[in-house]
Amino acid sequence: KKRSIKVSHLCIMVDFITAFNWNKDLPTGKFIFLKDTVESNGNFLVSHLINRFLSEDIEKSKVCLVSMEQNFKHYFQISRKLGVNIKKQENLKRFFFIDGLVDQFSWLNEEENEKKNNNEEEQLDREEEKIKNMLDEHDSQFTKSLFHKITSICEDKSDYPEASTCIVIDNINVLFDFVENYVQVVDLINYLRDYVSYSNHTLICLAHSIEGDDVSDLINLIAHSSDFFINVSPLPTGYSKDVHGKISLISHSHLSISQLYHFQVLENTVKVFEPGTD
Repeated sequence: KKRSIKVSHLCIMVDFITAFNWNKDLPTGKFIFLKDTVESNGNFLVSHLINRFLSEDIEKSKVCLVSMEQNFKHYFQISRKLGVNIKKQENLKRFFFIDGLVDQFSWLNEEENEKKNNNEEEQLDREEEKIKNMLDEHDSQFTKSLFHKITSICEDKSDYPEASTCIVIDNINVLFDFVENYVQVVDLINYLRDYVSYSNHTLICLAHSIEGDDVSDLINLIAHSSDFFINVSPLPTGYSKDVHGKISLISHSHLSISQLYHFQVLENTVKVFEPGTD
């Protein structure tokens, strides 16, 4: 007999890991794309994934959050409920918050070309230089500077030389408002995807699916380029007190393996279960 599964924020991520055959750790060198709808917001998954990475061994991982939708207080309050203090992690230089709400262009005046670590492998140097050259040729000052800001955090090995970085963008829809050509956002995500693939970091992006939106086709294009696609959507039958929506998990890395769950978000836990077992 099938049983529903009630899990904490850590357990739901273990459930995802099991579904995707991620074993003990979340994947590195991969692009995880989250898409939600107006009726079923997926930001709770962003918070759970951030906390999952920060729950790793201190030497293993750090998080760079580019917040285009929520402020620091929002993530701080949720992280405390989930058992992680992101302010403490920020002081430990394991959590980096780039605030796109207050000052979207705060990184534009920063020096874009960071000095490379003398011990960095030659292959990484060549690959990074190629990506940066492409950015210089084709994209806006906004996307170039944001790319350099993110990668400079990833490449800083002074505190945790063995750590990989989880790059999180909590709403890529807003990025489209700051470029002259929508394709520049697609290029930015593609460059970050290529960057994490060879540098052993992780990229997580959330996008909102809005019917009739000008960028919906581009968002679908980005989704198809991901290694793992997580789609959060409402129930076709409408609102339910006990079931808040559906989560479909698609692994593009493994012959498009897909699985479907129903979920309920509680105060500090998430209940997930297969359809028909609630």
